Amino acid sequence: MRFKNKNFAFTLAEVLITLGIIGVVAVLTLPVVKSKIENYVLRNQFLKFYASFSSTIKNMEYENGGIFKCYYYPGGEYSECNDFWNKFFEHYKVIKICNYNTDKSCAPVYKSKSQIIADGGAWLNPSCSDMAHFNYSAHVLADGTIVYISGYVHSRYQFVVDINGHKGPNKWGYDVFTLNLSPQQNANYVKITDMICTRYEKGGRRLKNVLLNNYNINRNPFLYE
Repeated sequence: MRFKNKNFAFTLAEVLITLGIIGVVAVLTLPVVKSKIENYVLRNQFLKFYASFSSTIKNMEYENGGIFKCYYYPGGEYSECNDFWNKFFEHYKVIKICNYNTDKSCAPVYKSKSQIIADGGAWLNPSCSDMAHFNYSAHVLADGTIVYISGYVHSRYQFVVDINGHKGPNKWGYDVFTLNLSPQQNANYVKITDMICTRYEKGGRRLKNVLLNNYNINRNPFLYE
């Protein structure tokens, strides 16, 4: 018995339905994929800055013959904060310095404490104030990173880093982090932590979680503990 060959093909309606389904799935998943890619890029940028920052501090301490008296805990020492930051910025190309509160052209605008909390973010230390309270100066680096230093000498152990500058998203816990200098007790090195004024917007992360999968927290002295 002989069978006739038949050609099978999709109808136009079937093709349109399939394309429609693909389009809906793409619309639903694209924002998620885009967000993951953005977070991955920002995380790597921060890790690069953090490694450079840590290396610079170690070199400075070696040249200084010990840690600078510019840290919060234990005891609190602030007498060498000016020396610390002056020497720190000698290791980077600073293209602009301005006041965060008076010159908005050189620094992005960030969410305030009330905005972060209202939008579902976290402000873990109620006693910590917004950036305006500490009169931060913005040091814009050649690669676009902005390092904000408190205008008050006794608070200069605390600083803010925006690793993406004006590119954005300028969100706490994404590309903006509040950090501080804190020495390891009974040791001769300083840790970079977020233990004092941790804050992050909804979906953001704190320093500890950004670094956790990249450093051994028991062996690296520059990790949050």
